[in-house]
Order: sequence, then C-alpha cells, then structure tokens
Amino acid sequence: NTAHGVTLAIFMDSFFRYTCTLNEQREDRFALLGKKVFALDINGKTNRQLAEETVDCFVKFMDEVKVGAYRDGFVKTLMGRKRVIEELQNKNFMIRSSGERMALNTPIQGSASDILKKAMIDIDKEFKNRNLKKKLFL
Repeated sequence: NTAHGVTLAIFMDSFFRYTCTLNEQREDRFALLGKKVFALDINGKTNRQLAEETVDCFVKFMDEVKVGAYRDGFVKTLMGRKRVIEELQNKNFMIRSSGERMALNTPIQGSASDILKKAMIDIDKEFKNRNLKKKLFL
C-alpha cells in the first residue's frame, strides 16, 4: 500500500494531524476534499506549503488507489483486508463510478474499521487476562 513513496499509514498519520489542526482553527468543520488550497490557509495560521503538500499527497495517493483498483480488481486496507470491486469492470458508467467511489473509500474507511475491530479484540483479551467481568458490545 504505497503511492509515490508514501505508505498509507504515513499518509493517514500526517493527514489526520493536519485535518485536526484545521478543525482546531475553525468552529464549522469542513471536508478537505473539494477545497482549494487557499481555503485551507485559515487566517494565515496554517502553513500554505503544508496545505499544498497535503492536498497533492492525497490526490496522488487516491489516483494510485484508483489505478491499482482497475489493474488488480481490488483494494486493500492497512491490515491487508482485500475488497474485490467487480463494479469497476461494468460497462454502465453509473455502476463503474460507484465502484470507483468504493475503491477510494475502502483504504481509509476500511482501515479505520480494521483498527477499531482490533482495538476491541485487544480490549476483550485484556478483560479476560485480568479476570474482569466486562463485555464489549458494538
């Protein structure tokens, strides 16, 4: 899971740190996607170069994900879970576009899901190790 020499883990770490900085600077939260770089430079408090690099890195990474999804027919999460996306081979534009959105969302949202699941499993094991009568429910 690398694109342009950047692993998904490294990218997600810097991306989330950067978006947290943005969220601290504005009360009305907004998505990074679809915003121009100048919109990310809020009141001169954000480094414009960092904003440009973050947007460029994100766009390059997502382009690589899409190319890889068409090439391989699947995408992977950080923990290696594979999602096959048959919609990418469909001749219908709307179905194919839906497959592209799935391909772009899976590495981020699927990885977040994997991380949460692993955390819950680890917590449950720790409860058992400490003989705690606690249960986790999702």
